Amino acid sequence: MKATGVVRRIDDLGRIVIPKELRRTLKIRDGEFLEIFVESDSVILKKYSSFSDIKNVCDRIVSSVNLDGKTLVIVDNDKVISSTNSLLIDKKISDYCSSVLENREVKIENDNETIELFDLEVYKQNFIVSPIISNSDLVGGVIIFSKEMEVNDFDKNICEFLVKFLIKNIE
Repeated sequence: MKATGVVRRIDDLGRIVIPKELRRTLKIRDGEFLEIFVESDSVILKKYSSFSDIKNVCDRIVSSVNLDGKTLVIVDNDKVISSTNSLLIDKKISDYCSSVLENREVKIENDNETIELFDLEVYKQNFIVSPIISNSDLVGGVIIFSKEMEVNDFDKNICEFLVKFLIKNIE
């Protein structure tokens, strides 16, 4: 565990304030959920992911789908949960990808643009990013991308189906 040097007082309602710089660094947004853990005499706060309980479901989905050379990725609001490319698992999603998800609309790009979907992974690629919205909260997304092939209506339909399926499993 890394010390931050920040000390905060608990107010009379039992609240503490997480400093803005720490929230920005950890990408903790207003209204986001945190899990609380206790380990001996420590209280640990961890960003909550709706996918914690269904990680096995995500892994089975990803291993069952064949997109002929395209990569399928399921992300929460911060990182890759499951992917057909095992090297991407647990990679943080890029600020660009976060902003696409926050728009809450499906984005399809077939211009083979150079973009960064995941931190430190910059490629020319075609992609579909489909946000997962559960109970009006953005909880993640389904992404299909390829460096060589264009994404098409079939890929879009797969994304839409997976989003609906994952929402049913999250709720």
